[in-house]
Amino acid sequence: MAVTIQTSINDVMALQQPFVLTASSTKTGQPKMRFVMTVEVDGVQEIKVKQQPNQNDYVHFDLYRILKTYLSPKFEESSEDIHEILTACSGDDISRYIEIDIYEEYSTSSTTNPTEYPADGDSVNFITFNSTFQFTDGVTPTLPNVYEFNNDATEISWLSKMPTILKTRAGEYQSAAILASAFEGTVDSALRVKYTFFEADGTQISTTNVTRLTIGMEEFISTKSTVNAPKLFQFIPVGYQNLEDQSFNANVKPSANANLSYYTVQVFDNSVNPYNTKTYRFDVADCYKYTPVQLAWVNELGSWDYYTFELASIEKLNIQRDTIRKAYGNWASAAAFSYEKYERGEDVIKIEADKEYTVNSDWLEDSDFVWLQSLLMSKEVQVYLEGEWLPVIITDNNYQFKKSVNNKLNQLSLSYKLSHKIR
Repeated sequence: MAVTIQTSINDVMALQQPFVLTASSTKTGQPKMRFVMTVEVDGVQEIKVKQQPNQNDYVHFDLYRILKTYLSPKFEESSEDIHEILTACSGDDISRYIEIDIYEEYSTSSTTNPTEYPADGDSVNFITFNSTFQFTDGVTPTLPNVYEFNNDATEISWLSKMPTILKTRAGEYQSAAILASAFEGTVDSALRVKYTFFEADGTQISTTNVTRLTIGMEEFISTKSTVNAPKLFQFIPVGYQNLEDQSFNANVKPSANANLSYYTVQVFDNSVNPYNTKTYRFDVADCYKYTPVQLAWVNELGSWDYYTFELASIEKLNIQRDTIRKAYGNWASAAAFSYEKYERGEDVIKIEADKEYTVNSDWLEDSDFVWLQSLLMSKEVQVYLEGEWLPVIITDNNYQFKKSVNNKLNQLSLSYKLSHKIR
């Protein structure tokens, strides 16, 4: 084997920029030598790239720009918005199975055409998912022990950097995703989602362990394949209205729990080395002076985050008009010149408008400001408006990180506009 891939590739790789694959060869001294890389996505060859070695006889391929085209957020499940799921579902095109071969081509002399030598190559395969998160080592994203289970007692994070205490309310939807990877550790198929409901003083009202099969969650995957790749992300319903509308267990409905103040959600199993996620708490808000505005966005890890702006909001209509000046009157008439009072010299030929909104948060901790940075950096942001999830564009270009002084809290004001113009 003349070519050797030097980069260490894990079974699950989070796509980040750059995502570099390095290879070397013992044939770099041959005439017209070039490295050849082929990329298969879910079993189909999509890309073939040729590149000369650098001055040190290595080659560096940046996979980010190649692979990002084939990864997309999860928007719907069975024609329903992903935010409003009532059972668990897979992430589909968030994650893909990738197979990469790197070999070489060269010629026997400077005057002959080069020949490809696939048999002398090296290959790697992995499952990747769309991510913009900059991991600590900067080259190989580190998932185990944070988002990926590896048989120790560490509580695994959902695919989010959100706080473990959030707010929800009647009418609000929210889903959350976990990384269903059993490559680094064994996860029992008898997985459960635990919903626990509490009164304001912490008294437990009820707790329900919903089995994996009942909620519709796939088993954690431990084999890399085209079939398994879409199952890497498992979304579960966690919002107040998701739980109220679901039918997998009547006890999980918030309305079935009298004097409800908050509830918690955790995913776990009962194996010898148990898989446990962090426990996330959802405080139920029921009194507010202003109409709350809920935003959802694709976070750094390819999942969805949510935040509701609870204070006063401003709605503004920005109108753009295109006009032309026309001649008016009966210029072609044989009679005396005249014109009608409804005729106009300047006429509007096109009119469209943007709806822009400014929303304001409740009081925030420093950690909340750090988390909400991902909202401003996200390419996919939606607002829940009049019963629909609509795409929006954040119009703020500056974000000031607030630091508490004498334990004072801060607020965030944010502006956005609807992605579609009003015609």
